Parts: sequence; C-alpha cells; structure tokens
Amino acid sequence: MVGFFKKTMDFQTFQERLVMEGQHEVRATYMGGNMVLLQSPCEGELNE
Repeated sequence: MVGFFKKTMDFQTFQERLVMEGQHEVRATYMGGNMVLLQSPCEGELNE
C-alpha cells in the first residue's frame, strides 16, 4: 500500500512512531516526496 504524508514529516520519525505504537510487522520504505510504501506479512494489518 502506498501512503501519503498529510504534513511534512521526517521519515525517521514516522518509522519510530510505528515501533512505539506496536506496529512491528509493518515495514515502511520511503519513496520520495510525501510518499511511503507500507508492507506487512500479516493479512489485514494495513487498512486504508
């Protein structure tokens, strides 16, 4: 799933928030601009 940052956010901060919120199965890959690719091996982990 490709996600978009609504506000300017540092990608490192975004990754840290995922971990702090317990989203250990979600992998985020920065795609440039305000786009981030979100992946998870767990079905249903990512919802729009």
